[in-house]
Amino acid sequence: MELFKRLNKFFDVDIWEADLSKVTPLRVLLIKTIRLVYGTYREFKNNELDMRAMGLVYSTLLALVPLLALSFSLLKAFGVHNQLKQALGNFLLPLGDRGPEIAQKLIGFVDNIKIGVLSAVGLGLLIYTVIRLIQKVEDSVNYIWKIDEPRSLARRFSDYMSIVLTGPVLVFIALSLKAVFLSHAFIQKLINIHLFEVVFIVIGQIIPFVFICLSFTFIIIFIPNTRVRFKSALLGGLISGTTWQITAWIFSSMVVKSARYIAIYSSFAVLFFFILWLYFNWLIVLIGSEVAYCHQHLNSLSLKREIHDIGNRLKEKLSLGIMCLIGGSFRNSGEKLTASDIAANLGYPLAPVNKLLALMEEQKLIHPTIDDPPYLMPSRELSTIKIAEVLNSVRGKSQDALEIGDSSYQMERIETVMKRVDDALVRALEEETLEDLILGAESREREKGRIGFKGEKGKEDEGV
Repeated sequence: MELFKRLNKFFDVDIWEADLSKVTPLRVLLIKTIRLVYGTYREFKNNELDMRAMGLVYSTLLALVPLLALSFSLLKAFGVHNQLKQALGNFLLPLGDRGPEIAQKLIGFVDNIKIGVLSAVGLGLLIYTVIRLIQKVEDSVNYIWKIDEPRSLARRFSDYMSIVLTGPVLVFIALSLKAVFLSHAFIQKLINIHLFEVVFIVIGQIIPFVFICLSFTFIIIFIPNTRVRFKSALLGGLISGTTWQITAWIFSSMVVKSARYIAIYSSFAVLFFFILWLYFNWLIVLIGSEVAYCHQHLNSLSLKREIHDIGNRLKEKLSLGIMCLIGGSFRNSGEKLTASDIAANLGYPLAPVNKLLALMEEQKLIHPTIDDPPYLMPSRELSTIKIAEVLNSVRGKSQDALEIGDSSYQMERIETVMKRVDDALVRALEEETLEDLILGAESREREKGRIGFKGEKGKEDEGV
């Protein structure tokens, strides 16, 4: 029991409070790796990714045939639709002998859909089904990244349709590159040399793995409605790609020894394995996104869990920090920050930062741009925004959880005391503005040899 208590304390407290400036670089890497692994495990449980993967399997079963139908129709125009059949066969390869059977049935379903004879309503429903699947994926990934606002309707349609239209072409190009590379006359001569033959066999095994990792990396960068650092996305892509290869090997071994499952499920065994394979694939996609999120926000994971209900004093400190970041960055360099940038600079979870941003936007202190994701800008000149105004934006009456009726005990005297508190706050800060606060901070920074606010580019790397 004592051992478990020590382990819990180590993972929940000690590993996050370690001073990285006083240890060797190798130990820093080890500590950050442990933080990343444990943080990912904790976020995986909190976000219930296994349940979300199950939901995506259901959406995929509904949209798979329409998705393939649109993709096949596009590639038929180029006369290369057989390449997509090859890609589908490669995806179902871990299902063993049942893979070609499932692929053939899916292609049969697709061939039965005649895109050219569909009515406008039928074609619209076909496209809607595909877009709905991609939206479900975005919602799941946005939940991982603590993003409440999805893409705008216009950008959602344009981005989703670009995936549907260009995705098959990119798959065709990726499959063709390997064939073209290996079929080149010069390469064929080199392959005939025994030493180079071994090298090209190894390259032939590496190319598919690299393509899988890059595909996962692209999904991690493109799907969430926020800015994802390439380094974090690449790490998530490598983890997902490696996990996919290992899972495919394990799954192939399991299918080979599936006599007991056939005895139980009979003719449904094929469908059982296909659904299970879809589940593992979506789970791997979500895990890769979780790894990328934890890598990019490693410092804020030290708070043990996302905090949604924070005390008033911390709200006030965070609101001033937010306004200083937005105002200081805009004043010094015209740099614009997203909500994710602000949370990363403060080293605080995104969810409570978003709540405070909404309150300050309501009070007309800041406003979002029309970009997607939006940047945050000061609504007025910094010299006209008073510090008391910022503090009152997060502690005003609109934030009271419950209004007390006027008939309550001693309410008049209580209201008098609260007014005195508000008046004391205004008198203490007098006419001090946000610009005064920023200039004072910059003055102290100059004394230390540093100037201005450090944005995400100047921030110390939070990842491994």
